[in-house]
Amino acid sequence: MGSGWSHPIHLHGHSFYVMKMGFASYNSITGQLNSNGGGQDQQDIICRDGKNFCSNANWLNTSWANGNHPALNWNSPPQKDTIILPTGGYVIIRFRADNPGVWFFHCHIDIHNTGGMGMMINESPRYHQKVPDNFPRCKSYLVKDATGMFIS
Repeated sequence: MGSGWSHPIHLHGHSFYVMKMGFASYNSITGQLNSNGGGQDQQDIICRDGKNFCSNANWLNTSWANGNHPALNWNSPPQKDTIILPTGGYVIIRFRADNPGVWFFHCHIDIHNTGGMGMMINESPRYHQKVPDNFPRCKSYLVKDATGMFIS
């Protein structure tokens, strides 16, 4: 995610468990990130988007899909609400979906938010509270113009 940057990723409304972090490999002499041949620098994943942003990451070993990675920490994962996503790496998180609502999951670097590194997680939509009948809605308010007349 975001070539050359680390990202402080935060989830509103929850804490999550860090199941695994993957780190890039670096050249010990130059300090440069090593490429794994797929345009990225991580040894566990392959990214074929060609832009070095890893928008469509896949495991190098396809048997690791669907939570089957052998190195997931199921016994004592650390619990966080923000985690640094390392440059060229990845983080696998797990959280209990027990807080119905729409929750923001995003990078804490503002320019990354405006660039799209954020998403809404719509958790348990059938359990969302009903919006009150008298709750203000777009264009449901009255505004006065310069002469004091209401504009509808």
